[in-house]
Amino acid sequence: MKKGILSIFFVLLAALAFAGQDKLNEANAKYKDGDFASAVSLYEEALKSGESATLYYNLGCAYYKLGKLGPAILNYERALLLDPHNEDTKYNLELLEKQTVDKIEAIDTFVLADWAAKVRDLNSSDAWAITSIVCFLIVLVCCGFFFYSKHGLVKRIAFFSALFLLLLCFASAAFAKSLKEKKLHNEYAIVYSPTVTVKGSPDVKAKDVFLLHEGTKVRVKQNMGRWFEIELADGQVGWILKKDAEEI
Repeated sequence: MKKGILSIFFVLLAALAFAGQDKLNEANAKYKDGDFASAVSLYEEALKSGESATLYYNLGCAYYKLGKLGPAILNYERALLLDPHNEDTKYNLELLEKQTVDKIEAIDTFVLADWAAKVRDLNSSDAWAITSIVCFLIVLVCCGFFFYSKHGLVKRIAFFSALFLLLLCFASAAFAKSLKEKKLHNEYAIVYSPTVTVKGSPDVKAKDVFLLHEGTKVRVKQNMGRWFEIELADGQVGWILKKDAEEI
């Protein structure tokens, strides 16, 4: 009975995967034919069968061809979350960001924090996790040499190697966790509406603070009812309606 249920389950999974691939192929064909609206609809349908960096990238391209800056940037951002090293995605995203109305200068951050983030983004979360495990296993080998070797030089080399690799193990584990959380709990959103009036509090009658335009990336500080409290890269803070932005 259990085997029968499992068989049905895997058949359904295979059917969904096939349907998703079929939609993707059809969407690619529509894109090549210049029918970008149909391509967008089919890419969105394909997403119901599973996410992928390629799918989000293609969807971003289709939205861009339709002149929809906000949705294009949103999908490039989502593609970059799944494949942070894709140069085509990075290039297209930078190109679109230059077309946004709002030119926001980011506040200078701590140099070491920037450096750590750049190192972290060199690998995926899975790659850092594997690195951490490998380093830990080598640490155990070094400990064996340290405790059982009779040569002073070997002991010293084993000790300092184990110390270095242990630090690398902890750093790799921290990078893996950080990237995983970044992917699962992304705190950014993209402005979708052509123009948005940012309020000083979560109330339509509240004081107007500043304006934002389609495609601008904002950090969501908190979620309250119909409102997002947002923060810009330059430190400005305010409230916008959820309908005016889409979380990455």
